[in-house]
Amino acid sequence: MLRGVLLAAIVLSPYLVTYDQPAPELGMMALGGLKACPKSPNCVCTDWRYLLASGGALLFKEVPPPPPHYVGPIQLTDGSIAQWKELIETVRRQPGVKIVETTDYYLRAERRTTIYGLIDDFELARSMKGTVLVRSAARLAYSDFGRNRRFVEKIRADFEKRPREQWF
Repeated sequence: MLRGVLLAAIVLSPYLVTYDQPAPELGMMALGGLKACPKSPNCVCTDWRYLLASGGALLFKEVPPPPPHYVGPIQLTDGSIAQWKELIETVRRQPGVKIVETTDYYLRAERRTTIYGLIDDFELARSMKGTVLVRSAARLAYSDFGRNRRFVEKIRADFEKRPREQWF
């Protein structure tokens, strides 16, 4: 009997925690970057501090290694609003994604996992030159087992294989 109760608690525990997942405070930071990832392995982001350090390779002898949560930015070829809208549509077409907020320079979306219904927060921030910073993080779990990194790379791959004629 006790084994059955413990097994049921383990199997049903993700359903019990998904009812109350408050949205974290997200958005663009003062210098145009996105909020940094925590130390837990449930988040990936384009850390603008690393971009500055790697861009300053002329000043430094060595570029520091990227942090474990680092994921490269998505590059728009010309930084146009048309390409930005195409990137937003690429995100919108992903299963389980709900766009929460979008402007000409920022996107915030929520993505629910298929099995447990856990929510991941996804953000994009576009610069004037067409560099798009990315952040994807799980709201709850300590580890996401690479799910957010795979999601970001899927968005990148789907966006890059779009026919370029549609961008103009």
